[in-house]
Amino acid sequence: MMALGPERYPPFKSTVFAKGYELTGVEPPPAGATAGVQYVQALGFLDRMIQEFRAREVELPDRLEAQGVLWCLARANREQPTVAPEHLEQLLSYVGESPSVWWLNEDEAGIGIVEPNSIWLPLERQREDAAVTDLRLRHLRPSEVVLHVRGRAIHSISGVQQRPIQQQRGDPRMLGFRVRLDVAALGVPIRVDAIPFDLRRAEPAIFTDDGSLAGGLLHRLSPESAAAIRERFADRWPSNSPWAGRQRQRWLFQSNPDYWSLTQWLDTHRVGDTEEFSITRHHEEIRAGDSLVLWQSGADGGAYALAEVISEPFQRPAGAWRQERGDTQSEEWAARFRLTQRLNPPIHRGQLTRHPVLVGLDVIRLPRGTNYRVTEEQWAALSELIGGEPPPSPTWEEVGLDEIRAHLARKGLRIPARTLRRFHHSLKTRGFVILSGPSGSGKTWLAECYAEAIGAKFELVPVAPSWTSNEDLLGHWNPLTGSYQHTNFSRFLMRAAEEFGKAQEQGRLPRPHVVILDEMNLARVEHYFAEFLSKMEVRGRHGRAEIQIGPEETTYLTPNLLFVGTVNVDETTHGFADKVYDRAQTLELVVERDDVVALVGDAPYRDLLLDVWSIVEPIAPFGFRVVEEIRRYVDQAAEDNVSWEEALDEQILQKVLPKLSGADPGLSSVLQSVIDLADRLPLTAVKAQRMLRQFEAHGFASYF
Repeated sequence: MMALGPERYPPFKSTVFAKGYELTGVEPPPAGATAGVQYVQALGFLDRMIQEFRAREVELPDRLEAQGVLWCLARANREQPTVAPEHLEQLLSYVGESPSVWWLNEDEAGIGIVEPNSIWLPLERQREDAAVTDLRLRHLRPSEVVLHVRGRAIHSISGVQQRPIQQQRGDPRMLGFRVRLDVAALGVPIRVDAIPFDLRRAEPAIFTDDGSLAGGLLHRLSPESAAAIRERFADRWPSNSPWAGRQRQRWLFQSNPDYWSLTQWLDTHRVGDTEEFSITRHHEEIRAGDSLVLWQSGADGGAYALAEVISEPFQRPAGAWRQERGDTQSEEWAARFRLTQRLNPPIHRGQLTRHPVLVGLDVIRLPRGTNYRVTEEQWAALSELIGGEPPPSPTWEEVGLDEIRAHLARKGLRIPARTLRRFHHSLKTRGFVILSGPSGSGKTWLAECYAEAIGAKFELVPVAPSWTSNEDLLGHWNPLTGSYQHTNFSRFLMRAAEEFGKAQEQGRLPRPHVVILDEMNLARVEHYFAEFLSKMEVRGRHGRAEIQIGPEETTYLTPNLLFVGTVNVDETTHGFADKVYDRAQTLELVVERDDVVALVGDAPYRDLLLDVWSIVEPIAPFGFRVVEEIRRYVDQAAEDNVSWEEALDEQILQKVLPKLSGADPGLSSVLQSVIDLADRLPLTAVKAQRMLRQFEAHGFASYF
């Protein structure tokens, strides 16, 4: 038959068809099937190929031609390409010879079920695009990458951990495929509209002609587009993700006991405690997650402890030790570390100078530095001396108010001691604190720094004006998919409850989890926060309160979950009902003149900026954020030989005058006082005069 009519009865090779079955999800012949049975199924498969290609406007004239296409797919490799060079990578990606990158549109999760570490898709499909997605889902292979997209932004990246497995979910009739993923959240999501338009146009299955998102749950990115996205946003991929731009690095930080004694610090601290350390070089390379050797110089110089960097490098006011050395700079780089292991006994310099590898440590060859790179070979040798990698971080212990105050001071956050004490005790007493104050007064900054200081986990939840119910905060049950659509808050709530449960089992204190509701009165608090206002009372009486998540799942509001809400009061916000005040402690942050003086320091424009601050403070006070941005602007302008007078004038015009709007009777005198500074702020004075004329003519002033 093959010899007489190869177009109808083409030559048959079982391995080629096995690849076709794998790629399309068609059930292969049973094990032990005769050659005749295998051939009959192969002919049917070729007929199905012809139909599918024709439906996509590609004509395969006969079975022989179809088998030729299948042969190209099954035998594709780089050594013997079966397609044109420009299509090779896409073909290899399709057949699994080159790992694929997938685009997972979670906003289309009605097709299937997207869970924190897996995708599940039912076999019974009610939509045509779901059938296509199911076919693609079967193609996912270990080591492939998935980009998770929700709300028009890539929010996470994951690596496929295993091939899809058929699995039942709940109802026996609910059969489907599940793929396990290792998900890493991006610190800063990548907006879809930040992807270049030409790059989006090159992916017609994912984007429409105008560059907006098309439908469908799962799509394969072309190798060219995947590489371009990876490279363009190289700094966004988390260190624990498949696209991590760098491996964890090793460093040695050396302390000088004349300025800061590492050994004294170790005497008063325990494993798990955190501290900041000056960085004099390599601040562009040091990153959170890197490993540290803590070294002390001097007669007993050597390695005394191991630690882990837990923050990105940041700038802070320069330490007193720099002034003692004659260094005049006002700021320095620093990073925060967590102590992971004490070295008992320490490894002294003399011991290392006799080691064939560790004698090459830069701290031994060039001992007058602060931060040194440690090679992987040196780290391995050091680990061998110590006896292995450091153990994981220990359990949480309560932190005192003095340590919290010291941490905030190191961060540069100025706050009156009494205000900090009130905030600390209010949060410990009630578990719900509302912070008010002018925009830029440090409300969110305080909440974040406080959480860091006490070693808490925290989640920043920006409140949207459209929120009207508990579901906006907590998520909702999707009856179409039979799953709960979680939010970052609901997951954080469950993690806090899980930590509380483990702490009770192990007889230890639970680590606090702090939720920061940023600008919480942009929506009505008594609407979207209603359930928690009620459950807080239950928690206060019984120690915890049950929270329903979906029809069959519950979690708990536990004592270790604390809430901090930040509020502004302007025309875009809502007031609070009495029941909110009854259940919260309220504090107001006020920016004082002395705080501005401390932040500006001895800058040449200090007096003029303070004059402006004093003028506008009764009507529109501005806080740390504006002052800090003005400082940076003036410094940046100086690099282009712009005088501080000119730069400050531009910043008062752009950052302060827009706040002077409305119909407040005192606005007239404030604008006039600004105009009186015309000799020093000419650009600002011209705009202020226009605003004053508008106020006198219409009874209100507006910057625009």
